[in-house]
Amino acid sequence: GRTLASGGFDATIRLWDVRTGRLLRTLTRHASWVRSVSFSPDGRTLASGSSDATIRLWDVRTGRLLRTFIGHTAKVYSVSFNLNGRVLASGSGNGTVLLWETVPMAPAAPSQLLVALNKESLINANSRPLETSLLANYPNPFNPETWLPYQLANPVEVRIVIYAADGQLIRKLDLGYQPVGFYESRTRAAYWDGKNEVGEPVASGVYFYTFTAGDFTATRKMLILK
Repeated sequence: GRTLASGGFDATIRLWDVRTGRLLRTLTRHASWVRSVSFSPDGRTLASGSSDATIRLWDVRTGRLLRTFIGHTAKVYSVSFNLNGRVLASGSGNGTVLLWETVPMAPAAPSQLLVALNKESLINANSRPLETSLLANYPNPFNPETWLPYQLANPVEVRIVIYAADGQLIRKLDLGYQPVGFYESRTRAAYWDGKNEVGEPVASGVYFYTFTAGDFTATRKMLILK
């Protein structure tokens, strides 16, 4: 409980001293957004999952890269150790969970895939999203622009409506008819420039965005800090 780990859209992991808030070190080997981090039960090893479809194991004390696990074919959304730290589970955007043997921890040792768990509806490694979902915007907090990622399991009309905390309508983003797919990168996600319907920059504060895709609706919160 003395160290905090954070993963960023800038493909880095940062380790912080919880008591002082001091940045201890920055880990930089991933090629894309670090979506999840997890400490081993003894606190000595950190696992990170990334949009580059890899999992990496790090020595918390030195920041040394111990191992890279390659086996997923889509973004890795979650990583978690078992109770003794000898097995790591990783969950991916294509509906698979992979189980990895984490010991021995020698840098040159090959990664050992133990089990691949596939959801029954998984078609193949490059399958469509298993369900329509709205993801968290990034960056958040932001100033002045942000991206609103989502996934579509079916082709539908897509709309995003942005509201102020008091319920006032701020902006409508009519994205039109969208095919099945992962709309998560900056080139595919919905984009908001932080302006209202008449082109005026909005004030700092909490805003909500409601995503509607066919019969699916979801709302998330975001924060502008200027």
